[in-house]
Amino acid sequence: MLNAQTDTRVASTVESKPDQRAKEQREVSTTATASAAAGAPNGNAAKGSTSQAASPPTKPKSRKSHKSKKAAATTANGKRKSGRKPYPVVAFSDVLPLAEGIWKHNSGQEVVRTTLLAKMGLDAGTQSTRNLITNSNKYGATEGSYAAPNLKLTPKGLLAVSPKANPIDQRKARFALAIGDVEEFNAVYEKRKGNNMPAPEMLHDDLASLDAGDRKACADVFTSNVKHLGMLVDRDGAQYLMTLEEWLGQRATPHPSTGPVSTSPGVDDMAPAADTAAVDFDKVCFVISTIKEDGSDQRKHADMIFNQYIDRALAGSGLRAVRADKIGDPGMISKQIIEYILKSKLVVADLSFHNPNVFYELALRHVTGKPTVHLTRTQDKPPFDIANFRAITIDTTSVEIAVMQLDTLRAVIGTAITKTLANGESRDNPILTYCPTAKFVMDGQ
Repeated sequence: MLNAQTDTRVASTVESKPDQRAKEQREVSTTATASAAAGAPNGNAAKGSTSQAASPPTKPKSRKSHKSKKAAATTANGKRKSGRKPYPVVAFSDVLPLAEGIWKHNSGQEVVRTTLLAKMGLDAGTQSTRNLITNSNKYGATEGSYAAPNLKLTPKGLLAVSPKANPIDQRKARFALAIGDVEEFNAVYEKRKGNNMPAPEMLHDDLASLDAGDRKACADVFTSNVKHLGMLVDRDGAQYLMTLEEWLGQRATPHPSTGPVSTSPGVDDMAPAADTAAVDFDKVCFVISTIKEDGSDQRKHADMIFNQYIDRALAGSGLRAVRADKIGDPGMISKQIIEYILKSKLVVADLSFHNPNVFYELALRHVTGKPTVHLTRTQDKPPFDIANFRAITIDTTSVEIAVMQLDTLRAVIGTAITKTLANGESRDNPILTYCPTAKFVMDGQ
């Protein structure tokens, strides 16, 4: 009996729904007709007008931006995992040659991409060339992607490289490209200008809007850019960041040299290198440098460069620094050392003192075409064979200068390491430049 009553009520409900919907539609139609009549002259409906039932309102769709989705997909635990960065990932000085090339080879006019790259000696198919074009676009110096048929200078890019430009206007354009037009860089500059440069960690805090994994790299590129522009001045034992007005009116003045750099911390805290059979070379940065005996000037220099510059610059890269004296006897080029030179993911070569062993080891590395960063003292002019290849210079003529430039140079080295690793294998060295088809292959690789 209960089931029969329930079925009857359900059937009644189902049958009543069409009647109810028809009634609602008639009411809506009547309302629409009245509205049309009210809007027409004499209260009559407009000729040719028809009455239709109003559709129920549609729930608006969620409109999340592509950028937000991408950020969510590439971020985990506050650290950016992958994806495009919102800021240029290389220093402004690294992309300026592209704009200069457009001016040099085509008087600043729009140019066919492949023709320009050929004139500049760049391989259009390499990652380093694609990165150059992409980051030049990010800075706003050029227009046209790495796949575009043509490349051209932007108005600011033209001002930045044209020898015909007014010097003040040119400097304003370079500042805008390198700092002012990059939101992240400009935010740091506006906060820090007119004061001494703080410790790098303070700059990281200034970039709290970025993912935690991006802050160090972004701060390093910013520091490289203001250094390149000449906006860091040695004042009162610290590096002062000039305001734009100060910079437009004067250039940085060099600090007088007062003598050799004193001793620095040793390398006792370096982890001894394991037997190569157990080494993960994808996590190794091998450091080529003059070492010599304990207490010698060369050894003090090597320890300072390793501990105070390279090791600190590698923070957050996932690489550990290894030096030859923790593998074999100083001065002896052993099988293990050669293996580290050839297999390590990154090599940093300190060319100071023009040590023959260093150049021998560097030549071995150049044959592989793998990522390599060059350093040298300001007083050591690079030999002719590698004079055209960029080396980061470190002024060690006085303790004062070394201390003042410490944080800045760590950032410059860190930026160079990031760029070199991003480019991957490079044929931009004397051996592979003159032997472009050469290919070095190790057994087991």
